[in-house]
Amino acid sequence: IAPRGNGGTAGHQNPKIQNIGTDAKNQTVLRLVQEHGVHMVVVGPEAPLVDGLINHLKQQFPNVRAFGPTKEAAILEASKAFSKDFLQEHGIPTAKYRNFTDVNEALKYVHTLDENDRQVVK
Repeated sequence: IAPRGNGGTAGHQNPKIQNIGTDAKNQTVLRLVQEHGVHMVVVGPEAPLVDGLINHLKQQFPNVRAFGPTKEAAILEASKAFSKDFLQEHGIPTAKYRNFTDVNEALKYVHTLDENDRQVVK
């Protein structure tokens, strides 16, 4: 089964795929797991992972196999700035980068770059 709103399964006419429920929100998925006796959940979209769906599944349904990172680990995918900082802090090789929250500061920085010096600006 797949929650309604799953773009990857919505248009398929496959008898093995059922789109059910009202949406793909965490509470809907948890309700579907309970109502349908689901044994395994594979979480694809980033938002439910960041919102802790895997954590909730493990807490509420410890016997259900849940595939995906915990809320704490999902931040590595959800936030590129966090990921780059994490990589640098732990000595993991990564491209040069800078994080900005002010667009003008980012633009000033970009104008100082050598055109042959590849960097990531977030």
